[in-house]
Amino acid sequence: MIRNTRVFLGLLFLFAAPVLFAKGPEDAIQKQMDHLRDLSKAERPGATAKLATDIMALAAGKSKVTLADNLSHIATEGDQGAETIQAVADTLSHALTETPIPAKKDWPPAPYFDLARLVRYEHATSTLNDPLFAKASDALAKNDAEVEKLISL
Repeated sequence: MIRNTRVFLGLLFLFAAPVLFAKGPEDAIQKQMDHLRDLSKAERPGATAKLATDIMALAAGKSKVTLADNLSHIATEGDQGAETIQAVADTLSHALTETPIPAKKDWPPAPYFDLARLVRYEHATSTLNDPLFAKASDALAKNDAEVEKLISL
């Protein structure tokens, strides 16, 4: 009886281990992002756009926002083209719509600023209707105006 129990538990562990220790699609996407810089200039836009699509397909949640935000940082390295930048902006907008991130001391969290940067400096568009995104966009505009004022002195 004890031997049968051990065999059963051993088999159960063998079959359950992949599920218990599975990294999931989020980890697979992160690994691909970690290697984006290894790709040639010609390969990067397509790989980046595919990652944006893969992230868009994930279930809503903080990890989706984090992955979309991380991709927004990598996407602006080099010239990946307007379509790729727009795909990344759409993914980040979608993730923030599904899982809004609360303000910290009435200040927008980084993902809102990163989306605002894609819109302001990379000429992407966003349909995100969120006061934190608007506040981040306004803060960037105000900062740019202050820099222009200092430069003109």
